[in-house]
Amino acid sequence: MVVVDDDIDPRDPVMVEWAIATRFQADQDLVVLPRQVGRPLDPSTPGVRLGAIMGIDATRPYGRSFQDVAVVPGANDFVIPGWTDRRR
Repeated sequence: MVVVDDDIDPRDPVMVEWAIATRFQADQDLVVLPRQVGRPLDPSTPGVRLGAIMGIDATRPYGRSFQDVAVVPGANDFVIPGWTDRRR
């Protein structure tokens, strides 16, 4: 699970990835719960229905000033051939 602030659209994978890249520190913002009951069809689990659950805190640091999401006017009109032209 990834937790984000209200300035991040949780349905937009690019924004969620940006929040993780800029607001997440693995040594402080990661929670792992080992040996939790999971899906019976998950082939990656070490035992029957047992696995780990991970939580990522991708929110702004509490009590510290932190920049908002930068919006660059015209950025959506910029084209990088093979990358932004949706041919991938």
